[in-house]
Amino acid sequence: MIRPTCANCGMELDCQKNDVAVVHYIDNDLKKGIDAVRFGDRWGCKKCGCKVIIGMGEQLEGSDISLYRLQQSEEIVEIKRGGS
Repeated sequence: MIRPTCANCGMELDCQKNDVAVVHYIDNDLKKGIDAVRFGDRWGCKKCGCKVIIGMGEQLEGSDISLYRLQQSEEIVEIKRGGS
């Protein structure tokens, strides 16, 4: 099985945590509400410390299931989108 590899130092990454919530807020503003929620696995490099979230499944928008899972998550990563 091929494992993810660190682009910085070339080491294989290790899976550190499963089912991490990845959230994007409307206009990058928590007060405006949630635009999208996904859940993925956090992988990290033991050598340089870089981290990535991969294996994200279907985007869950505003469903009761996704909001419940989000509330139960031990770790939440916020995605910020750049603007023009």
